[in-house]
Amino acid sequence: MGAGGSIPISPAGGKIVEPSEEEIKEMAKNIPPEMLEVLKKVVAAKEAGGGPPASSGKMWTPIKSLGNSKEATDMKRAMFMWDEETAKEALGQLFEGKKEMPQMNGATLVMEEVKWANEEEAKKFGNALKSCATAWMWEQKDADVPFDPTTSVEKKEDKEMLLKHCVYLWDEKTMDAFLEKLGVKKVGKPGKVLMDNSDRLEVLDMDDSDKVLEKLQAEGVLFFKEVVKFASKPE
Repeated sequence: MGAGGSIPISPAGGKIVEPSEEEIKEMAKNIPPEMLEVLKKVVAAKEAGGGPPASSGKMWTPIKSLGNSKEATDMKRAMFMWDEETAKEALGQLFEGKKEMPQMNGATLVMEEVKWANEEEAKKFGNALKSCATAWMWEQKDADVPFDPTTSVEKKEDKEMLLKHCVYLWDEKTMDAFLEKLGVKKVGKPGKVLMDNSDRLEVLDMDDSDKVLEKLQAEGVLFFKEVVKFASKPE
C-alpha cells in the first residue's frame, strides 16, 4: 500500500484518528484490489466476534455448599454453584468452542462480571443465563429433593431474602402477594402450582396466565443473583 493509502493512527496503543471524507476517498483509490478482499475478510471476522476474547472483571468466590445443596437433585443447571471447569465447558458449548475463555466460576457468570468481546456475545450470554435459570427453576418444581437455600440459615431476614425470588418454594400467601402486584386475582395456590401450565390455566384466564408466566420466568435470574450475593463475595 502506498503512502496515500496508509491508515492514520496515533502512536502505538493510542486511539484511531478519524479521517475526513476526502482522506477516506483518497485511501480507497490507493487500495489494491487484492488488499480490498483481505480487508473485507478482516471486517467480516471482526463483526462475527473476532475481537479480543472475553475477560473476567470482578471475580466472585465459588459457592461449594449452601442449604441442602449436597442432597438436592437436578442441580446441573445451578449456575451459581458451577466451578471453573463446569463454567468453561458450558461457555465452550454456548460459543461453539471458538473462544479461549478466561478462568471464571458460575458465581461470576451469574453476577455478569464478564467483559465480553462484543455486544453480540454479551446478548447471547444474557439470553443463555435467563434460559438456564428458568429451566433450573422449573426442574426444581418437580425435583425429588428440591434445593432449599435456607436449611442452614438462621437469620429470618436472610431466609426472606433467599426465598424472595424462589418461586417453587413460595407458599400461598407469597404467591397471592405476587399476583396482586401484577393486578391479577388471588388464587390461594403455592408457587409450584402456578408454575404448571395446566394448573395455572385452571385458575386464571389465558391472558392473565401468560402474564403471570412471563413474570415468573424472570424470577429465575433474580434468584440466582440473590444466592450469589448471600453465599459469595467479590474478590
